[in-house]
Amino acid sequence: MNNNVAIATCLGSSLLLLSSHVNAFSQLDELMVEGDLAVFKTHAAKLHAEPNCVNADKKGYWAVDLSSHSGRAAYSSLVTAMSTKADVEVLPQNACLGTSGYEEVKSVKIKASNASGGGKSVRFVGFAKRSTGKNPLVLDKICKTTPHTMGSRSLRWEDYLELKDEIDTALENVSSNHIQQSAWVSYAVQSASSQYDPQTKFYRHDVMLKDGSFVYPNVFPQPSRYPLNYYLGCSVSDGYGTVIYDAGERIYMKRCRDTNNLFQVVCVI
Repeated sequence: MNNNVAIATCLGSSLLLLSSHVNAFSQLDELMVEGDLAVFKTHAAKLHAEPNCVNADKKGYWAVDLSSHSGRAAYSSLVTAMSTKADVEVLPQNACLGTSGYEEVKSVKIKASNASGGGKSVRFVGFAKRSTGKNPLVLDKICKTTPHTMGSRSLRWEDYLELKDEIDTALENVSSNHIQQSAWVSYAVQSASSQYDPQTKFYRHDVMLKDGSFVYPNVFPQPSRYPLNYYLGCSVSDGYGTVIYDAGERIYMKRCRDTNNLFQVVCVI
C-alpha cells in the first residue's frame, strides 16, 4: 500500500510539473489599466511558482504591455472575455514585465463562451443599401430605418467572425460587380500607426485588426506623403472605424467617404 501511495504521489508531482507551464482555463476576476499596462487576475490561482521579481502586493496578477501590438491585441481579447464571461488560458513568460513588478504574459487564449447554448449570438438579416464610408452610428441608422431590416444594426467585427461564411455567400449572389461584392465591417481595428521616414519623406502605414493580423490601407501613392488619418476619416476605434472585406478573399482597408467606394451595409440583429 505504501508503495502505491509513493507511486501515486510521484505521478501527481510529475503531472503538476507538466502542467505548470500553462494555467487552466478560468474566468477573469479583475481587469484594469495602469498607464501602459493592462493588469488582470483570473479566478483560478496560478499553477506555477511566480518569478522572484514579482512584488508581494502584485502576486496572482498578470500584465501585458499596451504600447506593443501584441499587448493591445491581448487586451482586446481580455476585454471580450470579461464582457462575455469567457474563460481564458494564460501562458506565462516566466519573467516580469520590465520593472513593473507584475508577471509578464506570453500568450492568452480565449475559450468560446457557451452562455448562448452554442448558437450564434447574432443573425444576418440582409443588406440595407450600398453606401460610402460612414461612421458606424450612421450605418446603424441605415439598418434600423430600412423597411426590410427594420430594428437591426450594422455589422461589427465580432459579428463578422460569426457570420462571415453566410455573408460571403449572400454577397456572391448580389451581383458579379466587384464593387458590390464587398461590405462594411466596423470596429475591426485594434491599432493603427504611420511611421515617417525623414530620408524618403514618405509614411509607412500599419493597421492591426483585432485578431492580430495586419491590413494595409489602399492609399495612393504608396508609400504615402501623408499620415494615415489624412486618408481615413471614419471615427471610432482609434480613428479608423471602418474596414472593408472582399467576399471570401482577403480583408483590406479603403478610404472613407470616397464616392467611388460603394459597399453593402450589412445588417444584423
